[in-house]
Amino acid sequence: MSKPNVRIVYNSIVPRLMFAEGVTIYPFIFIKASKLKAHPVLLAHEFIHILQVHASGWLKFYLTYLWDYARLLCKFKGHEWAYLNNPAEIEAYKYQWNTSHLFHSVNIVKEYNVDE
Repeated sequence: MSKPNVRIVYNSIVPRLMFAEGVTIYPFIFIKASKLKAHPVLLAHEFIHILQVHASGWLKFYLTYLWDYARLLCKFKGHEWAYLNNPAEIEAYKYQWNTSHLFHSVNIVKEYNVDE
């Protein structure tokens, strides 16, 4: 399988709107911090989501992610536990520390730094 192309947007408002540090909407990764302050483990975590979408397809990944989140939200009655127990997040947290491998698993084709 070919490596997915990724576009990273730093200083993005998208994570701020979702009360997150990073958000992946394939093929974009939106990072709250500037490029200089973005933690490599956060980028690796988001790269895992890129690889998940690339492997299963955009529609299947996001429908499954949202279904799991909604189901878990009903079960746990709160965002944090629904998010942390989502299978896609469990996998991302499990492998996010393997930064050197993950940085070689994607093609970063463009990086944007949104001025504040």
